[in-house]
Amino acid sequence: MDNLTNAKKNNSRKPEVTVCSVFFCVAVLVIHACSELVSGADRSSLLFAGVSALWRICHFATYGFVFLAGLRFMLSWKKKESPSVFKYYLSRILRIVPLYVLWCAVYYAFYLISTKSPFVFADFLNQLLLGSAQKHLYFIPVLLQLALIAPLSALIRKKLPANAILLFSLLITFIFGIHLPDMISAFFPDAPAFEYSDRIFTSYLIFWTFGCSVGNAYESFCAQLDKLRPYVFGAFIICAALDLSSTYVSFVKGRFIWCLQDISILYVLSAITLVFTVSRMITKKNGAPAFFERADLAGYLIYLSHILPLEVTALLLSKTSVGITASLFIRFAVLAVWMLLCTLIYRKKLDRYHAK
Repeated sequence: MDNLTNAKKNNSRKPEVTVCSVFFCVAVLVIHACSELVSGADRSSLLFAGVSALWRICHFATYGFVFLAGLRFMLSWKKKESPSVFKYYLSRILRIVPLYVLWCAVYYAFYLISTKSPFVFADFLNQLLLGSAQKHLYFIPVLLQLALIAPLSALIRKKLPANAILLFSLLITFIFGIHLPDMISAFFPDAPAFEYSDRIFTSYLIFWTFGCSVGNAYESFCAQLDKLRPYVFGAFIICAALDLSSTYVSFVKGRFIWCLQDISILYVLSAITLVFTVSRMITKKNGAPAFFERADLAGYLIYLSHILPLEVTALLLSKTSVGITASLFIRFAVLAVWMLLCTLIYRKKLDRYHAK
């Protein structure tokens, strides 16, 4: 407990940001706990309707991490009188890359063992660069790209008003988030089909810019958010209803909706704002709960590692006659235990390092 007390004294993280980060982490776990049932259950069943709705509601999670990355970057960058770009890049590399490489190796080794395949270094290197060793690792190359443009984001923020930057970022996200493969095909018709839009930072730019804008005017943003709380809840309800209904019509009924991606972006923005608002409500009197402090420090480890217990669980369940509904509850329980274990590991070993 002494370690945690020291960490709190030295930790400059905003309590609402800490709680918000943990909520995003939990949303990621919920998505992956539900994914098997969403992909394998009868689409006409009530169980599928409920679980797929929960799965869809939580899909703001990785975008929320982009928002928090921009927010935290701007908060820390503003505090420094003469921030060093080199030191910032070095800190990001040391914070992100080693653990990422380690878990890519773990997942690749698990794949080789479970499939009895030979090790191919070129294949491993390709998975490392593309973040394809596991389905959730695509986000790490995006995070590194955003870290690369972070100093430029701070410079642009000094030159242009936030409204102009947000509008421009929204347009880029709308256009490149959907049409980047078409653009590449138009300019390079003989090139192979581009399938990696989800690994390019332009698909996430509005969420990064939103976070940077909040971090740049943090106190005034929070004050306005507290005043507009009922509108935040109302906007979320409307956007969630639009997103859920349009997704149902598109993926279950099979009807084409041209603005599906646009609705999704608006929903994610409303969900991020709601989670941040709720986090402020939770921390207003007593700050972030102790468990949230610890879980926030362990968040990156939890994100990288949580698919491994799911894969092991799936392998074990495949040898039994457990139904898909029971499997869902088992997956939730496994991830809850894994999150707790990772949190305890970080409390005992690494919270002093992260508090510096």
